[in-house]
Amino acid sequence: MRFVTVDVRSVTISDRIRSDLGPKDGPESIMGLAESLERGQIQPIVLNGMDLKAGGRRAAACMLLGARGSSIGAQAEKQEMRLDPYHILAVQFDELSREEQLRIEIEENSSRKGFTKAEDALAIKRLQGLIGELGGLDASKGEKPHVR
Repeated sequence: MRFVTVDVRSVTISDRIRSDLGPKDGPESIMGLAESLERGQIQPIVLNGMDLKAGGRRAAACMLLGARGSSIGAQAEKQEMRLDPYHILAVQFDELSREEQLRIEIEENSSRKGFTKAEDALAIKRLQGLIGELGGLDASKGEKPHVR
């Protein structure tokens, strides 16, 4: 694991559980998040290699800022600085297992903006499939993993 600055345009966004990125307007919108990121990024996105595992809304807001010719603000040792346009702070892992990747995505999203019912169902389905592959719970017998 290492902390890096990456060009969000080079990040791969594969099959994600979260599809609802929030309202079109207001402080919880991508535009509202982009305005917040201009002042500074608190939470990095999480990558497995260059594949996004957590932080889809932050990545989308960074893309919006870059398209507007602006960038994310940052503070280092009490000095304000700006990242290059389209760049974002990230925690980068080299080889997360499928279980670790799924756990990160579920934990990140359930502790922020809750999943929609459809996203909850998709998360449970994927978790059941993975547990079944690993020889854990038997979904055919109605066994279900505990998801908070």
